[in-house]
Amino acid sequence: MNSLELVEKIESEFVECKPSDDGIIISFKQGIEKETLLDDIKLIYDFENDENAIVFMNLKGLNTSLITEAIKYSLTREDLRNPYMLLNIINLIKIYNTLDDSFFQNDKIYVSSIEDLLDIKLDLTEEISKFQKQLSIYFISLFKSYNKTQYEPLDKHIDLPNIYKNIIMASDILTLSGIFSVSEPFSTSECIYINDASMYMTSLLSKGSLSVLLMNNLLGEVNANKTT
Repeated sequence: MNSLELVEKIESEFVECKPSDDGIIISFKQGIEKETLLDDIKLIYDFENDENAIVFMNLKGLNTSLITEAIKYSLTREDLRNPYMLLNIINLIKIYNTLDDSFFQNDKIYVSSIEDLLDIKLDLTEEISKFQKQLSIYFISLFKSYNKTQYEPLDKHIDLPNIYKNIIMASDILTLSGIFSVSEPFSTSECIYINDASMYMTSLLSKGSLSVLLMNNLLGEVNANKTT
């Protein structure tokens, strides 16, 4: 399915499609039915993966129940690469000190107020908790994998699923450490070896001197666990 076919399938009085230099801008409008919205989002995600394309998906202005359903579905897509949805998922799972009005005025942010954000977080408590735990397992697995130079036959090692890969590459160690701090407990036996761990660690370390300090502390803890 090419971009013209995608537009033909989903464009309606509630879905506006515009071309841009970097991809397609698709905006959903209030009045769209939940089932139609989710069907259209599935088509968008499949298109992005099949065509290696980017769709700028705008849900701003939809009611919180529709945004909640869209995010809930998106959290099940391990192949997720949609930039706006990834940004909104990061905003849901990270730890904040403050949020000002300008944050919610950004068209890329689907919610329009702190109240809407908190409502969605409450409605998706179970899904967010499960996702934070899995992200934290992968995060700690990177430290386990960082100095691994050779795999043994029984070692389990994987490529990070796309949704976790993109979130880690868009984050820094401080953000991921904050998510880890509120994650449900898990055993280090749940951690696995991650392919290309050095690439992820290099990306995390490139984002400030505090990241280096945190990484050294976490590596120390991981190495200490290996000896106990």
